[in-house]
Amino acid sequence: MIKFTSDLINSTTVKGLWAILRRSPHLQSLYLKLGFKYYSENGREELLHQVPSCFLTELTKISVKFCNGINGPEELYMVGVFLEKAVALREMVIQFPEDYVDKENQLQSLRKFPKGSKEYRISLQPQSRS
Repeated sequence: MIKFTSDLINSTTVKGLWAILRRSPHLQSLYLKLGFKYYSENGREELLHQVPSCFLTELTKISVKFCNGINGPEELYMVGVFLEKAVALREMVIQFPEDYVDKENQLQSLRKFPKGSKEYRISLQPQSRS
């Protein structure tokens, strides 16, 4: 399995992440261990004028860890991009603190995003704050 792990994705690091994804056509798993703090003011096309080929063929699992829960649209924006454009996606794992109280509302929000893959599932996994 080919896997890539990254820390926080924000306005400074998002273009670097996209460059890596574009150069990784056989990437199967992506793990973002500190979530996102990114919202494009220019719309999704700024990033997606060229969708990484792994989105279409091999990227089947994306895991995102939100250490403090989801606290705004800039944290869900990139999740929505992945759900919409990763056609090969089979599983999106969202990790929350175990004491986060808004999990079910967030799951409903995630289910409203446009879907690129017809066969994926969203898993919510509680994590200890250790």
